[in-house]
Amino acid sequence: MDQIATPPTSIPPSSATVMRHLRTLETDGTILFFQHVQACQTFCDAKNILDFGAGRGGALVAAREAGNRYKAYLHDLRSLGAHVTACDIDGAVLDNQGADERVVMTDDERLPFADESFDLIVSDNTFEHVEKADKIAAELLRILRPGGFICARTPNRFGYVAIAAALMPKTLYSAVLTRAQPHRRDEDKFEVHYRLNDPAAIKRHFAPHEVYIRYPNFEPSYFFGSRLLKGGFKLLHHFLPKRLRTGIIITVHKTARPGA
Repeated sequence: MDQIATPPTSIPPSSATVMRHLRTLETDGTILFFQHVQACQTFCDAKNILDFGAGRGGALVAAREAGNRYKAYLHDLRSLGAHVTACDIDGAVLDNQGADERVVMTDDERLPFADESFDLIVSDNTFEHVEKADKIAAELLRILRPGGFICARTPNRFGYVAIAAALMPKTLYSAVLTRAQPHRRDEDKFEVHYRLNDPAAIKRHFAPHEVYIRYPNFEPSYFFGSRLLKGGFKLLHHFLPKRLRTGIIITVHKTARPGA
């Protein structure tokens, strides 16, 4: 049976570790996003969850290895008792430790699930890689039950990271990404399209259902290992208008009937 993260039951031995983890609660994008996901999971009493574009689940493994039990608890979508299906076009999803079922999708326009199969669909840093936004949005809505939620975290198309990526040639972008995130595996780098990453596109593709977009102030992710550069980006984030922030959290609530 796969390991399921459980809520912390004791204080870790090092108070310094505890305080370091607590300081991340306001700015750690993963914690902010999965707190949001758990709220939606509770609202719709989700029993069947799809992790769309789940990949190998490296963030959950990293949280466990770092001893951040709260982050691992949040990231494991089974923590509240739901049945989780992880899917991806990448075969690495078969190694995902945070799911009950794992599905490798073909590059087909139709997702391999029946209508209204899921109460909640979670997508973490996948929407930026979607090329056929209209097809994927329609498919996600098809397999989501009425009253269910889609929760997605993705780069903001109008944030400085997305703008820089869009302006760079692919070869240069790959080289910069390697420098900025040296621990990221080559097989975890995918082409970006940014066709489902701004409010207008999101609302258009998921119409007529309810859409709510948050603009959290995430920690910088691309700072080339430099604490000085990271500090400069954090200062920049403090003054950025929310619509120019680097990331967004998308929530789609599927209404029972169009317009309901």
